[in-house]
Amino acid sequence: AKTLTIEGADSTAAFEGNASGGSSAFSIETAVPITVKNLTITKGSAGISMNAAGGELTLGTGALVKENTVSAGASGDGPGIHVYSGSLTLQGSAEISGKIYLRANPKKPITIGGVLTKYNASNKITICLENSGSSDATSWQTGDQVITGEADIINSEWGKFSVSVISTSGGESSFSINATGKMN
Repeated sequence: AKTLTIEGADSTAAFEGNASGGSSAFSIETAVPITVKNLTITKGSAGISMNAAGGELTLGTGALVKENTVSAGASGDGPGIHVYSGSLTLQGSAEISGKIYLRANPKKPITIGGVLTKYNASNKITICLENSGSSDATSWQTGDQVITGEADIINSEWGKFSVSVISTSGGESSFSINATGKMN
C-alpha cells in the first residue's frame, strides 16, 4: 500500500485496546504513511505506539486518543502517543488526552498541519522528550526544533504546547517552546 487511512464512520467510532495486557491500543510498525480520522483510540497502555523508521502518522479531523493507562490498574492517562521512531503530524480537531513521548534518537519534531482547534493556552499538549541520559548530539537540548510546519502556523500554535525532557536515569526538566517551534 502507498498510504493507509483509518476512518471511523462517525465521531462515535472507537478502537479499544487491552491495557491489562500492557500493550498499546494501536501499534504502528510500518513505513506506510497512516492517517487516522474520526476515530477514538482508547484503553491501551498507550493510545498509539509507533516504531517504524520512515513511518508517518497523521492524526486528522476527529481523531481522539484518550483514557490510556500507564500500567494495568493505574489511574489517570498514560501516554497518548509514544513515538520510538517515525514522524507525527497533528491537524485540525485531532485531540490527545495524555502526553506525547518522543525518543531522542533520531530527533524528529512534531509537524503541525494546521490550526489545532481543540487546544488553547490553558489546555496544552504535553510533549515529553526522552533522553538516554547522555548529553551528546542525539539528546534533546535547548534550541532543538520540537514542532515544525509552515511559519505562520507555528507562530499561531506554539503556545498550545508544553515540554518536559525526561532522562532514562530518572530526571525531568520543564521547558517552553518559542514562536519558531524551538525548545527554550
